Amino acid sequence: MVQDFIKSFKNVVLINKRNQGCKAAPVNAALKLADTDLFGCVDADSTVDKNSLKLMIQYFDDPKTASVITAVKVSDPRNLWERLQRMEYIMAILSRKLRASINTLAMTPGVLSVYRTDVLKQVGGFDQKNITEDFEIALRLRYHNYNIMIEPRAITYTKVPDTLRSLWRQRIRWYRGYIFNHIKYKDMFFNKKYGLLGYFQLPLNILGIGLLFGSIGLISYSLIDHFSEVFIRLLTIDGYLSNLFYIPTLKEFVLSHNLKLMIPIFIQFAEFSLAGKLLLPLQSLSQKLIQAKDKRAYLLLKTLKIQLEPQTQRMIINDLKSNNTSNQKKAIQFLGCMGDASIPILIDLIKKEEDFRIRNFAISLLEANHEH
Repeated sequence: MVQDFIKSFKNVVLINKRNQGCKAAPVNAALKLADTDLFGCVDADSTVDKNSLKLMIQYFDDPKTASVITAVKVSDPRNLWERLQRMEYIMAILSRKLRASINTLAMTPGVLSVYRTDVLKQVGGFDQKNITEDFEIALRLRYHNYNIMIEPRAITYTKVPDTLRSLWRQRIRWYRGYIFNHIKYKDMFFNKKYGLLGYFQLPLNILGIGLLFGSIGLISYSLIDHFSEVFIRLLTIDGYLSNLFYIPTLKEFVLSHNLKLMIPIFIQFAEFSLAGKLLLPLQSLSQKLIQAKDKRAYLLLKTLKIQLEPQTQRMIINDLKSNNTSNQKKAIQFLGCMGDASIPILIDLIKKEEDFRIRNFAISLLEANHEH
Protein backbone atom coordinates (compact mmCIF):
# COMPACT_ATOMS: atom_id res chain seq x y z
CA MET A 1 0.00 0.00 0.00
CA VAL A 2 2.83 2.41 0.91
CA GLN A 3 4.69 1.54 -2.30
CA ASP A 4 1.62 2.38 -4.39
CA PHE A 5 1.20 5.66 -2.49
CA ILE A 6 4.78 6.92 -2.91
CA LYS A 7 4.77 6.39 -6.67
CA SER A 8 3.29 9.89 -6.93
CA PHE A 9 6.20 11.42 -4.96
CA LYS A 10 9.65 11.31 -6.54
CA ASN A 11 11.47 12.47 -3.41
CA VAL A 12 9.96 9.81 -1.12
CA VAL A 13 11.99 6.66 -0.48
CA LEU A 14 10.60 3.58 1.29
CA ILE A 15 13.09 1.61 3.38
CA ASN A 16 11.88 -1.91 4.13
CA LYS A 17 13.51 -3.20 7.28
CA ARG A 18 12.67 -6.15 9.50
CA ASN A 19 11.29 -5.18 12.90
CA GLN A 20 14.12 -5.28 15.42
CA GLY A 21 11.96 -4.40 18.40
CA CYS A 22 12.95 -0.74 18.61
CA LYS A 23 12.26 2.50 16.77
CA ALA A 24 15.94 3.56 16.75
CA ALA A 25 17.03 0.92 14.18
CA PRO A 26 14.84 2.08 11.25
CA VAL A 27 15.46 5.74 12.11
CA ASN A 28 19.22 5.15 11.96
CA ALA A 29 18.79 3.38 8.62
CA ALA A 30 17.08 6.50 7.29
CA LEU A 31 19.73 8.74 8.85
CA LYS A 32 22.49 6.93 6.88
CA LEU A 33 20.74 7.78 3.61
CA ALA A 34 19.90 11.38 4.54
CA ASP A 35 21.91 14.02 2.68
CA THR A 36 19.83 17.06 3.70
CA ASP A 37 20.72 19.72 6.29
CA LEU A 38 17.83 18.74 8.54
CA PHE A 39 16.46 15.37 9.63
CA GLY A 40 13.00 14.89 11.15
CA CYS A 41 11.31 12.07 13.09
CA VAL A 42 7.53 11.57 13.30
CA ASP A 43 5.67 8.82 15.15
CA ALA A 44 3.30 6.72 13.05
CA ASP A 45 0.30 7.63 15.25
CA SER A 46 0.89 11.38 14.98
CA THR A 47 -0.22 14.15 12.64
CA VAL A 48 1.58 17.42 11.94
CA ASP A 49 0.09 20.86 11.42
CA LYS A 50 0.82 22.13 7.90
CA ASN A 51 2.87 25.14 9.06
CA SER A 52 4.93 23.36 11.72
CA LEU A 53 8.11 22.77 9.71
CA LYS A 54 8.20 26.33 8.39
CA LEU A 55 7.96 27.69 11.92
CA MET A 56 10.65 25.35 13.27
CA ILE A 57 13.35 25.97 10.66
CA GLN A 58 14.10 29.56 11.79
CA TYR A 59 15.70 28.31 15.03
CA PHE A 60 18.50 26.62 13.10
CA ASP A 61 19.98 30.04 12.29
CA ASP A 62 21.79 29.55 15.60
CA PRO A 63 24.62 27.04 14.98
CA LYS A 64 24.38 25.83 18.61
CA THR A 65 20.81 24.65 18.09
CA ALA A 66 20.86 20.94 17.30
CA SER A 67 17.14 20.17 17.57
CA VAL A 68 13.75 21.87 17.60
CA ILE A 69 10.59 20.28 19.02
CA THR A 70 6.90 21.11 18.71
CA ALA A 71 3.96 21.64 21.03
CA VAL A 72 2.37 18.20 21.35
CA LYS A 73 -1.39 17.89 21.88
CA VAL A 74 -3.71 14.91 22.30
CA SER A 75 -5.64 13.99 19.17
CA ASP A 76 -9.42 13.68 19.59
CA PRO A 77 -9.68 12.76 23.31
CA ARG A 78 -12.85 10.80 24.02
CA ASN A 79 -12.76 8.98 27.34
CA LEU A 80 -11.57 9.91 30.84
CA TRP A 81 -8.01 8.61 30.42
CA GLU A 82 -7.49 10.51 27.16
CA ARG A 83 -8.93 13.73 28.62
CA LEU A 84 -6.67 13.51 31.67
CA GLN A 85 -3.67 13.12 29.36
CA ARG A 86 -4.88 16.09 27.31
CA MET A 87 -4.52 18.31 30.40
CA GLU A 88 -1.13 16.74 31.15
CA TYR A 89 0.13 17.48 27.62
CA ILE A 90 -1.02 21.11 27.84
CA MET A 91 0.96 21.51 31.08
CA ALA A 92 3.94 19.83 29.38
CA ILE A 93 3.91 22.50 26.64
CA LEU A 94 4.12 25.24 29.27
CA SER A 95 6.86 23.37 31.15
CA ARG A 96 8.95 22.91 27.99
CA LYS A 97 8.58 26.58 27.06
CA LEU A 98 9.87 27.56 30.49
CA ARG A 99 12.80 25.15 30.25
CA ALA A 100 13.73 26.43 26.79
CA SER A 101 13.65 30.03 28.06
CA ILE A 102 16.39 29.21 30.63
CA ASN A 103 18.19 26.77 28.30
CA THR A 104 17.48 23.62 30.33
CA LEU A 105 15.29 21.81 27.78
CA ALA A 106 16.56 18.25 27.29
CA MET A 107 13.76 16.41 25.53
CA THR A 108 13.03 15.55 21.89
CA PRO A 109 9.67 13.71 21.69
CA GLY A 110 9.14 11.24 18.90
CA VAL A 111 5.91 12.97 17.85
CA LEU A 112 7.93 15.46 15.78
CA SER A 113 11.50 16.57 16.39
CA VAL A 114 13.80 18.07 13.77
CA TYR A 115 17.60 17.71 14.05
CA ARG A 116 20.71 18.97 12.29
CA THR A 117 21.69 15.97 10.17
CA ASP A 118 25.43 16.47 10.52
CA VAL A 119 25.24 16.88 14.31
CA LEU A 120 23.04 13.79 14.66
CA LYS A 121 25.53 11.73 12.66
CA GLN A 122 28.44 13.24 14.56
CA VAL A 123 27.09 12.10 17.96
CA GLY A 124 26.38 8.59 16.64
CA GLY A 125 22.67 8.59 15.82
CA PHE A 126 20.01 6.99 18.00
CA ASP A 127 20.84 4.39 20.69
CA GLN A 128 19.29 1.10 19.51
CA LYS A 129 19.57 -0.48 22.96
CA ASN A 130 17.67 2.30 24.73
CA ILE A 131 13.93 1.96 25.51
CA THR A 132 13.45 5.76 25.35
CA GLU A 133 15.77 6.68 22.50
CA ASP A 134 14.17 10.11 22.02
CA PHE A 135 15.05 11.18 25.57
CA GLU A 136 18.52 9.64 25.35
CA ILE A 137 19.44 11.51 22.16
CA ALA A 138 18.29 14.77 23.75
CA LEU A 139 20.58 14.24 26.74
CA ARG A 140 23.41 13.27 24.40
CA LEU A 141 23.02 16.47 22.40
CA ARG A 142 23.06 18.49 25.62
CA TYR A 143 26.09 16.48 26.78
CA HIS A 144 27.90 17.69 23.66
CA ASN A 145 26.89 21.30 24.46
CA TYR A 146 24.17 21.69 21.84
CA ASN A 147 20.86 23.43 22.56
CA ILE A 148 17.28 22.22 22.08
CA MET A 149 14.46 24.69 21.37
CA ILE A 150 10.66 24.49 21.20
CA GLU A 151 8.38 26.25 18.72
CA PRO A 152 5.00 26.48 20.57
CA ARG A 153 3.16 27.61 17.42
CA ALA A 154 4.12 24.39 15.66
CA ILE A 155 1.39 21.96 16.70
CA THR A 156 1.47 18.18 16.41
CA TYR A 157 -1.25 15.78 17.49
CA THR A 158 -0.71 12.30 18.84
CA LYS A 159 -2.81 9.32 19.87
CA VAL A 160 -2.56 8.42 23.56
CA PRO A 161 -3.42 5.24 25.51
CA ASP A 162 -7.17 4.93 25.98
CA THR A 163 -7.19 2.39 28.83
CA LEU A 164 -5.61 2.36 32.27
CA ARG A 165 -3.66 -0.79 31.44
CA SER A 166 -2.07 0.62 28.27
CA LEU A 167 -1.37 3.94 30.01
CA TRP A 168 0.31 2.10 32.90
CA ARG A 169 2.53 0.11 30.52
CA GLN A 170 3.52 3.27 28.63
CA ARG A 171 4.41 5.18 31.79
CA ILE A 172 6.41 2.27 33.26
CA ARG A 173 8.51 2.23 30.06
CA TRP A 174 8.91 6.01 30.18
CA TYR A 175 10.02 6.06 33.82
CA ARG A 176 12.40 3.15 33.34
CA GLY A 177 14.03 5.02 30.44
CA TYR A 178 13.92 8.28 32.40
CA ILE A 179 15.81 6.79 35.36
CA PHE A 180 18.24 4.78 33.18
CA ASN A 181 19.21 7.81 31.07
CA HIS A 182 19.74 10.03 34.10
CA ILE A 183 22.11 7.40 35.46
CA LYS A 184 23.83 7.16 32.07
CA TYR A 185 24.50 10.91 32.03
CA LYS A 186 25.18 11.31 35.75
CA ASP A 187 28.39 13.18 34.94
CA MET A 188 26.27 16.16 33.90
CA PHE A 189 24.88 16.59 37.43
CA PHE A 190 26.30 19.61 39.27
CA ASN A 191 28.76 20.14 36.44
CA LYS A 192 29.41 23.85 35.86
CA LYS A 193 30.00 23.09 32.17
CA TYR A 194 26.21 22.61 31.76
CA GLY A 195 25.05 25.64 33.77
CA LEU A 196 21.45 25.54 34.99
CA LEU A 197 20.88 22.20 33.29
CA GLY A 198 23.48 20.54 35.50
CA TYR A 199 22.92 22.52 38.70
CA PHE A 200 19.13 22.84 38.60
CA GLN A 201 17.14 20.89 35.98
CA LEU A 202 18.69 17.41 36.18
CA PRO A 203 18.73 17.30 40.02
CA LEU A 204 15.15 18.59 39.97
CA ASN A 205 14.18 15.74 37.61
CA ILE A 206 15.51 13.17 40.10
CA LEU A 207 13.83 14.96 43.00
CA GLY A 208 10.56 14.83 41.05
CA ILE A 209 10.85 11.05 40.69
CA GLY A 210 11.48 10.73 44.42
CA LEU A 211 8.48 12.93 45.24
CA LEU A 212 6.29 10.91 42.86
CA PHE A 213 7.14 7.57 44.45
CA GLY A 214 6.98 9.13 47.91
CA SER A 215 3.48 10.46 47.21
CA ILE A 216 2.34 7.08 45.87
CA GLY A 217 3.76 5.42 49.01
CA LEU A 218 2.04 7.85 51.39
CA ILE A 219 -1.32 7.58 49.60
CA SER A 220 -1.07 3.78 49.53
CA TYR A 221 -0.18 3.67 53.24
CA SER A 222 -3.07 6.01 54.09
CA LEU A 223 -5.58 3.93 52.11
CA ILE A 224 -4.36 0.64 53.59
CA ASP A 225 -4.45 2.09 57.11
CA HIS A 226 -7.96 3.51 56.61
CA PHE A 227 -9.46 0.35 55.12
CA SER A 228 -7.79 -1.90 57.70
CA GLU A 229 -9.29 0.26 60.47
CA VAL A 230 -12.73 0.06 58.86
CA PHE A 231 -12.35 -3.72 58.48
CA ILE A 232 -11.38 -4.15 62.16
CA ARG A 233 -14.37 -2.05 63.25
CA LEU A 234 -16.70 -4.10 61.05
CA LEU A 235 -15.51 -7.24 62.85
CA THR A 236 -15.60 -5.83 66.39
CA ILE A 237 -18.43 -3.24 66.53
CA ASP A 238 -22.06 -4.32 66.14
CA GLY A 239 -24.04 -2.22 63.65
CA TYR A 240 -20.96 -0.33 62.42
CA LEU A 241 -21.79 -0.91 58.73
CA SER A 242 -25.29 0.54 59.06
CA ASN A 243 -23.90 3.57 60.94
CA LEU A 244 -21.58 4.36 58.01
CA PHE A 245 -24.62 5.21 55.88
CA TYR A 246 -26.71 6.84 58.63
CA ILE A 247 -28.08 10.31 57.76
CA PRO A 248 -28.50 12.47 60.91
CA THR A 249 -31.61 14.55 61.59
CA LEU A 250 -31.34 18.35 61.66
CA LYS A 251 -31.41 18.27 65.47
CA GLU A 252 -28.58 15.74 65.66
CA PHE A 253 -26.56 17.65 63.10
CA VAL A 254 -26.95 20.97 64.92
CA LEU A 255 -26.05 19.57 68.32
CA SER A 256 -22.96 17.75 67.05
CA HIS A 257 -21.31 20.61 65.12
CA ASN A 258 -19.91 24.01 65.93
CA LEU A 259 -22.42 26.07 63.98
CA LYS A 260 -21.02 29.30 65.40
CA LEU A 261 -18.14 28.79 62.98
CA MET A 262 -20.12 27.27 60.12
CA ILE A 263 -23.08 29.64 59.78
CA PRO A 264 -21.11 32.86 59.01
CA ILE A 265 -19.18 30.97 56.33
CA PHE A 266 -22.43 29.69 54.86
CA ILE A 267 -23.89 33.22 54.83
CA GLN A 268 -20.86 34.59 52.97
CA PHE A 269 -21.46 32.21 50.04
CA ALA A 270 -25.26 31.79 50.09
CA GLU A 271 -28.22 33.93 49.09
CA PHE A 272 -29.89 35.68 52.05
CA SER A 273 -33.06 33.72 51.36
CA LEU A 274 -31.19 30.40 51.66
CA ALA A 275 -29.45 31.54 54.83
CA GLY A 276 -32.81 32.60 56.25
CA LYS A 277 -34.27 29.17 55.50
CA LEU A 278 -31.42 27.65 57.49
CA LEU A 279 -31.80 29.99 60.47
CA LEU A 280 -35.60 29.70 60.82
CA PRO A 281 -35.57 25.93 61.64
CA LEU A 282 -32.68 26.50 64.05
CA GLN A 283 -34.64 29.19 65.91
CA SER A 284 -37.69 26.91 65.97
CA LEU A 285 -35.55 24.10 67.36
CA SER A 286 -34.16 26.39 70.08
CA GLN A 287 -37.71 27.32 71.19
CA LYS A 288 -38.66 23.63 71.45
CA LEU A 289 -35.58 22.92 73.55
CA ILE A 290 -36.43 25.86 75.86
CA GLN A 291 -39.98 24.58 76.33
CA ALA A 292 -38.64 21.11 77.09
CA LYS A 293 -36.15 22.68 79.58
CA ASP A 294 -33.33 21.01 77.70
CA LYS A 295 -29.88 22.24 78.84
CA ARG A 296 -28.69 22.20 75.23
CA ALA A 297 -30.98 25.16 74.43
CA TYR A 298 -28.42 27.57 75.89
CA LEU A 299 -25.68 26.23 73.60
CA LEU A 300 -27.87 26.59 70.52
CA LEU A 301 -28.95 30.13 71.43
CA LYS A 302 -25.31 31.06 71.97
CA THR A 303 -24.46 29.63 68.56
CA LEU A 304 -27.18 31.70 66.88
CA LYS A 305 -25.56 34.96 68.06
CA ILE A 306 -23.78 35.40 64.75
CA GLN A 307 -21.13 38.07 64.23
CA LEU A 308 -21.34 39.07 60.58
CA GLU A 309 -18.29 40.10 58.59
CA PRO A 310 -18.24 43.80 57.44
CA GLN A 311 -18.47 42.64 53.82
CA THR A 312 -21.68 40.71 54.56
CA GLN A 313 -23.14 43.69 56.45
CA ARG A 314 -22.50 45.91 53.44
CA MET A 315 -24.20 43.37 51.17
CA ILE A 316 -27.33 43.41 53.39
CA ILE A 317 -27.42 47.21 53.57
CA ASN A 318 -26.95 47.55 49.79
CA ASP A 319 -29.85 45.16 49.19
CA LEU A 320 -32.04 47.18 51.56
CA LYS A 321 -31.19 50.36 49.66
CA SER A 322 -31.67 48.86 46.20
CA ASN A 323 -34.75 49.43 44.05
CA ASN A 324 -35.06 45.69 43.53
CA THR A 325 -38.08 44.58 45.60
CA SER A 326 -36.94 40.95 45.63
CA ASN A 327 -33.52 41.85 47.06
CA GLN A 328 -35.12 44.10 49.69
CA LYS A 329 -37.47 41.32 50.74
CA LYS A 330 -34.60 38.82 51.09
CA ALA A 331 -32.56 41.26 53.20
CA ILE A 332 -35.52 42.07 55.49
CA GLN A 333 -36.34 38.38 55.91
CA PHE A 334 -32.71 37.59 56.68
CA LEU A 335 -32.38 40.37 59.28
CA GLY A 336 -35.60 39.14 60.88
CA CYS A 337 -34.16 35.61 61.19
CA MET A 338 -30.94 36.84 62.79
CA GLY A 339 -32.58 37.95 66.02
CA ASP A 340 -30.30 39.89 68.39
CA ALA A 341 -27.38 39.64 65.96
CA SER A 342 -29.14 42.15 63.68
CA ILE A 343 -29.48 44.85 66.37
CA PRO A 344 -26.08 46.56 65.80
CA ILE A 345 -26.75 46.78 62.06
CA LEU A 346 -30.27 48.20 62.58
CA ILE A 347 -29.13 50.80 65.13
CA ASP A 348 -26.35 51.87 62.77
CA LEU A 349 -28.88 52.30 59.95
CA ILE A 350 -31.21 54.38 62.16
CA LYS A 351 -28.35 56.70 63.19
CA LYS A 352 -26.62 57.18 59.86
CA GLU A 353 -29.08 56.48 57.03
CA GLU A 354 -30.53 59.57 55.34
CA ASP A 355 -33.18 57.66 53.40
CA PHE A 356 -36.40 57.86 55.47
CA ARG A 357 -37.73 54.62 53.94
CA ILE A 358 -34.63 52.63 55.02
CA ARG A 359 -34.78 54.09 58.55
CA ASN A 360 -38.41 52.99 58.81
CA PHE A 361 -37.42 49.45 57.75
CA ALA A 362 -34.74 49.41 60.45
CA ILE A 363 -37.05 50.80 63.18
CA SER A 364 -39.75 48.23 62.34
CA LEU A 365 -37.29 45.33 62.48
CA LEU A 366 -35.75 46.61 65.72
CA GLU A 367 -39.21 46.87 67.37
CA ALA A 368 -40.06 43.35 66.16
CA ASN A 369 -36.82 41.98 67.68
CA HIS A 370 -37.49 43.85 70.96
CA GLU A 371 -41.02 42.41 71.22
CA HIS A 372 -39.61 38.92 70.52
